[in-house]
Amino acid sequence: MHISLIVLLGLALLLLGGCPQQNSSDAQAGTTATASADPHSAAAPHSEAGQADADSADEGIVNPNAQGEAGEAAKQRVRDMVKALQDGDRAAFLACFLPESRELEEMTAMFDEWQGSGNTIEITGLEVSAADDRHALVDYEFRISEGGAEPETEDGAMELMKDEQGNWLINDLG
Repeated sequence: MHISLIVLLGLALLLLGGCPQQNSSDAQAGTTATASADPHSAAAPHSEAGQADADSADEGIVNPNAQGEAGEAAKQRVRDMVKALQDGDRAAFLACFLPESRELEEMTAMFDEWQGSGNTIEITGLEVSAADDRHALVDYEFRISEGGAEPETEDGAMELMKDEQGNWLINDLG
């Protein structure tokens, strides 16, 4: 019972003084995104609608920086990867990945197979679900049409890391 009380007190403190969570998902189809978070809303009292959104949000704590410039830069790297794939720009595509990424060989092969196949890919959602100073987890949703077939939705997560120059690069695909 003693441990449960400590856990409950910790949760109460987190709820009373915890970090505000803002939604940074891309609601629009396509590869463009708009910022949906108001940076001044953290100072405003939470409404019941805002609390419902917070209650339905991920249980994990998200670094507020993930919702700003750093989060946008991580999402932009995913957009850059998709654009390079569509444009057939191999150098730009490979530049989106860390050189030591476990995914690099597989993604290079996928890039080569993709070219001339008639496949298309469209970003339908991107959201930074977790981040710190060096790592970000970007949840994605793509609509992929293979060879002109009816598009199918694929979703997952990409782990991005910052390189020595501070650029976000894809390390792992989930």
